[in-house]
Order: sequence, then C-alpha cells, then structure tokens
Amino acid sequence: MGPNASREVRERLLGVAAALGLIPALAPFLALGCAIARGTPAAPVLEFRIDLGAKTQFFEGEPIYAVLELRNSGHDTVRINPFGTAANWFRWSLRRLDGTPVPGGGLAWIDYIGCLRSPCRLDDKPLAPGAVLYQPLVVQASWGERGPLSSGFHLDHLAPNGYRLEASFRFTDSPAAWVTASSISFRVRPRAPREDAVYAEFARWGAIGVRDWTRENLDSALAWVSRRLAVDSADPFCLQLLTSSAGRLPVDSVWLVKYYDLVLAIAEAQATQPSGAAAASWVAGSGFKHFGHPTVDVPSRLGNTLAGEVARKLADKYNR
Repeated sequence: MGPNASREVRERLLGVAAALGLIPALAPFLALGCAIARGTPAAPVLEFRIDLGAKTQFFEGEPIYAVLELRNSGHDTVRINPFGTAANWFRWSLRRLDGTPVPGGGLAWIDYIGCLRSPCRLDDKPLAPGAVLYQPLVVQASWGERGPLSSGFHLDHLAPNGYRLEASFRFTDSPAAWVTASSISFRVRPRAPREDAVYAEFARWGAIGVRDWTRENLDSALAWVSRRLAVDSADPFCLQLLTSSAGRLPVDSVWLVKYYDLVLAIAEAQATQPSGAAAASWVAGSGFKHFGHPTVDVPSRLGNTLAGEVARKLADKYNR
C-alpha cells in the first residue's frame, strides 16, 4: 500500500471519528500513527522499580535490603547512562510517613571508575530489548541517623516509624529523560526480645576496631555466621558480617573457601529476596571459582530467582 493509499485510509478514519465525536479520544493515537508514518522514533520504554521483596516490615536495626531494577520494555535498544546511585542522574529520597526527610542520600555503590576532571563525560551503555539491570543495596548504608552500627558496619539507624522510599533515574543527558519508580513504603518496628539478643551479638562484632581484628576474630565470625544460618537461614545479619569482615586482614585460600561457601549459602537460602541478590552479586562478581570451586556455576545453582538473575548479569559482565 503506497503513501497515497495510507493517506486515504487516514482521511476515511478521521471522517468516521468526526461523525461519531471521537476526535478528542483518538487524537493521541492518530498523532502516534502520523509520527510512525513520518519515521519518527518512538520514545524509549523503560521501567524502573524498587524491590524490597516480600517484606514491608522490619525490626529496628535489621539491615533493609533492596534491589533497583531498570528494564527495557520496548522493542529497540536504548543507550543509557551507567545505571546506579551515582550523582547527577540518580535521585532518591527517604521520608517518614509524616513527610519529614531522613538524613542521608549518599552513594550506596558505584560500579565504574568516575571522571577525574570536569567537565565529565561517561560513555553510555546499550540496554537491549527485554534486558534488565540490577543494583542491590542496603537502605541504611545511605539513610538514617548515626547509631550503634554506623562505625563498624556503616549502617545508620532508622528509628521505629513508617517510611517512604522514592527514586528516579535520568537515562540520558537530556533534562527530560527521567524515569521514576513507584514509591515503596515500609515500617520499622521495635525489636522483640529474641531479635534483641541476636542484634546484640551482631553489634559486638561492629564494636571491634578496624585495626583490632585478628585472625581469631575472622575465624570466629565465620563460625558465628555458620551457626546463625543453621538456626535461621533467613538471618538478616550474616551477609553484613561477612561483607564487612572481608579485607580486614590477609587470609589464605582455606579461609576464602569457607567464606565464599557461606556467602553462596546465603544467596541460595534467600534467593527470592533482595538479600539473596546482594549475596549473589558478592559471589558472582568475585573470584569465587578460583578458591576451591572451579566448576561451580553460580547462576545455575540459584535458578530462576532474583538472585539467579543478578548472578547471570554479573557473570555475563565479568566473564566476557
């Protein structure tokens, strides 16, 4: 069908729509059709969301894991800024339910080397149709008041209250290229006695000065994590203790095998939750296979779960 025939069809449709009084309702679709006919590219279809998993309530002091997800739901590849909580193209806020802001908002994690001079231009990256980018994070690593876990674990304090987390990502340098996630609400409640006991044990590890850690401390930390996972495979503190103890002292391959075994155990046990995704990112983006497990396929072990998806993305990235 040639351009004249297409124009004739449009004119007939307009005539019918006018007779039925449908011009206002059909105007957006007619405009889209005309834009496509002229060859104007459609706007990128990006979906941005914050995933807290199945939980909307956390006890005071519990690390609150979240995953940021950016999905290309369109049919064309979109070139985007590096995805993450970097300044200038990522905005987020945490407010109490009464609207008062929570202090913080610093960078949670950056997965690239930034510019060393100004003006700065970072290369954009292609996001294929159907592709998803993930960034696991811990809310208190960026938001909250200073508290008992701030020094040892870099986790600030969120007092019992209701909270609302909002975020937007600017995917290109255009001021209009923002995609906004639906806000997420959650509540922090006081600890129950059983939770208070576990929290106190965890906090004691944070009280050890950075320069005061010994090999005995590292071995004890692994043993504590192993015991906690045997009691509660969903324990929220284990991953934080492992990731914060890594790098405290030089260690041998035997210790590293035990360490990565525990991180992988957390990823498997909590695979459907953001905490499992965080554990998967710690394993899949590391030298895991070089420490006693050269044939372990982490993404396959985690299957079709959130942690498995995160592991697959990182495996593809680092194993190219």
